[in-house]
Amino acid sequence: MKAPFPRCGASKSFLPAMVLCAILTAAPAKAGEHSLGIGAHFWKTVDEIADDGGFSGIEDEGYAVVASYRYKPGGLLFFQVDLGYYPDGTSGLIDAAYTPMVFLGVGRSWYAAAGVGITHTEKILHIGDDDFSSDPYFLGRIGWNLDLVPGVAIDLNASYAIDAWNEADQLRSDATTLGAMIRFTF
Repeated sequence: MKAPFPRCGASKSFLPAMVLCAILTAAPAKAGEHSLGIGAHFWKTVDEIADDGGFSGIEDEGYAVVASYRYKPGGLLFFQVDLGYYPDGTSGLIDAAYTPMVFLGVGRSWYAAAGVGITHTEKILHIGDDDFSSDPYFLGRIGWNLDLVPGVAIDLNASYAIDAWNEADQLRSDATTLGAMIRFTF
């Protein structure tokens, strides 16, 4: 019987062969795998707003504490729910803010995900209303899960956020944020 990929890794096209070998030899995710994570998300606001001086109280950079739940039904697909807590507000918010986000992703060690989120706070700068919630925004995320020991991994990621689909072709460096968390699988 002939092996399905007899020269895997030895072909003339080295990179595609190595990618194929990595995919075929990677350990599949267990069906119904759950993981919890806790970490930090680092952000920075648009430079023009912070430099304007007319908006007192706006922080130009900061962090959020993030709690995460990920479910892998099997294979490469996963679902993830994150909840970020910004203790000092973010991007014009003067009070603590919460950002629930949901993602649909694909991958194991390296992954890509698309998601949607909102920001909720009790006060927003220049608006006297209480209990403000933003319109939904869209997220793209790439990341790397580095296994430390069985059941414990570090998740390093970069996220890109846009407010509307018509902004997808207008790349902005200020819309990219970095995150890191420790993830426990059970």
